[in-house]
Amino acid sequence: MPECLYYVLFVVVMLAFARSGQSRLAGRFTWLLPGFLHALAQLVLALLAAWAAARTVHHLTHPDSETPPAFATLATLGLSAAYIFLVNGILFGAYFLVTNMWFSKMHEQGVFSCQAITAYKSFLRIHITKERATIFPIGFSRPSKDWSRAPDIKIINSRLLPPYFARAEDVQPPVNANRLYDPAKPPHPQLIEDPIIVE
Repeated sequence: MPECLYYVLFVVVMLAFARSGQSRLAGRFTWLLPGFLHALAQLVLALLAAWAAARTVHHLTHPDSETPPAFATLATLGLSAAYIFLVNGILFGAYFLVTNMWFSKMHEQGVFSCQAITAYKSFLRIHITKERATIFPIGFSRPSKDWSRAPDIKIINSRLLPPYFARAEDVQPPVNANRLYDPAKPPHPQLIEDPIIVE
């Protein structure tokens, strides 16, 4: 009986997650079907992972097997972790994709944040007066990939970080500094939509 409660709790949590990602433009219960199917699929895959782990343990610890018990345990844990992270992770990504494409843009924030598209960055510049607020959507189609230290920034220490592909710098900025690094090439901001006026 307690195991069933865990399953029910998992389904409830996944439904709550689906509800949190529903778009304001969608119907009231649009989240219900994809949330339930996602929870069911995750449970099935988790049970398959547990079954595969149990079969691996049985095979490696068979009386005729010469596998050391410690190695059998580590191999089982490793295979189970790889299975769960790979298969369940792919399923989670597929859930994001399908619900965003076919269920009224569900999880829009999560979908776009996990893509981490470096070629499309944007921000809002807001100009406020007594009469109105004007919002300027500004974007960068080609963000800078190379950076240099801002003026008057002094390096105290520089070292390579394991596995020695990246370098870390300890810097000492002046009192009134508002940035540590500048783009090597000037950025090219542009309006990506017409300004929005709020009166």
